[in-house]
Amino acid sequence: MELRGFFPFMMSICLSIVLLSEKSVANIPVIGSIYSVFEGSQINWLDYGGMFLLSNNSNFSFGFSSTKEELALFSLSIIHVHSAIVVWTANRGFGVRDYDKFVFDKTGNVYLEKEGGIAWSTHTAGKGVTSIKLQDSGNLVLLGNDSRVLWQSFSYPTDTLLSNQLFFEGMRLVSEPNSNNLSCYLEMKSGDAILYGGFQTPQPYWSMANEYWKVITKEDGPVTSASLISNSWSFFDHNQNLIWEFILSDDFSFDVTWAAVLGDDGFISFYSLHNGDQSNAVTMKIPQNECSTPEPCDPYYRCEFLTKKNCYCPLELSNPPSCNHWIGSPCDGSKSSIQLLNMGDKLDYFALEFVSPYANCDLKGCRDACEAFNYAMALPSLFLTSNYLVMQAKG
Repeated sequence: MELRGFFPFMMSICLSIVLLSEKSVANIPVIGSIYSVFEGSQINWLDYGGMFLLSNNSNFSFGFSSTKEELALFSLSIIHVHSAIVVWTANRGFGVRDYDKFVFDKTGNVYLEKEGGIAWSTHTAGKGVTSIKLQDSGNLVLLGNDSRVLWQSFSYPTDTLLSNQLFFEGMRLVSEPNSNNLSCYLEMKSGDAILYGGFQTPQPYWSMANEYWKVITKEDGPVTSASLISNSWSFFDHNQNLIWEFILSDDFSFDVTWAAVLGDDGFISFYSLHNGDQSNAVTMKIPQNECSTPEPCDPYYRCEFLTKKNCYCPLELSNPPSCNHWIGSPCDGSKSSIQLLNMGDKLDYFALEFVSPYANCDLKGCRDACEAFNYAMALPSLFLTSNYLVMQAKG
């Protein structure tokens, strides 16, 4: 009897050793590459902040990170280790729980589960993917047997561009939504790089073609792609001829990794990641006028920028003594009366440099358009605006 009981006891010990061994392997981040079949959830790498894959130089990590919206929800992210900047996110807006799994299956597909469903996928089943590698550049790539890249995160940016990451027509850089649920985005369009406010009718507010500080190296165009190279943001035509440069620093080193981050405030800020200090953002950001973004102040305020941004309620709107009185559209289709106010001279609106007027009209035409389209502004041509109007002082 004792002998028969001994074998189940030993088998139990052996099973425990195997399970502990597997758990210890799963808990240690892999350096370089992982191979199918591979899976795990955030709790498997809890001791390493949810990260399970490191680049060979250990500058970048890939794994689960807490979302900004809720610490109990997680995104599948690439992070620059020393600065803690999240440079790429797979499942933005679709946070998962700590028990939801990342899966690299035998078909070559890579996906993130969410409560029995799929939060994100590379859709690479049957395409010959054999390994996942986090490159020293911060690019996550899926490789075939011949080391050919079959999918890469650089082709699907979120709000950040890294050094040598090509940005071209058809791609979009999108900020996190701000407190008013507005996101801004960057597109390469019509031979130019353009920033937009993501209103129901998108409104441009900056373009590289109009950027005063760019360096023109070649007059021919149009521009079709851009990349952070050495100390500049460089723009190329379809033959990869350099057309424009936006100089970021006097440091010409090719060893420095740069990040261009489109923030929820509508600005693109540039970071040098070689020193691991997130606070060292380049002082020159895009756009440089702090009143030139879609929402620099509260609605109906006047924004003035000299050495710093100032927001104040215009005197014309200060009776009652608060701009908040005007929140909500006066052109909402109700039968309430509409009062047109003369806001004076030297006022501007951020999008006017980039859009054509809807019509040339008098004040009656402006009133009619206001009722028909919800918001309008006459300067004296008619512009249809967003329902978040901030006036900009014009020099």
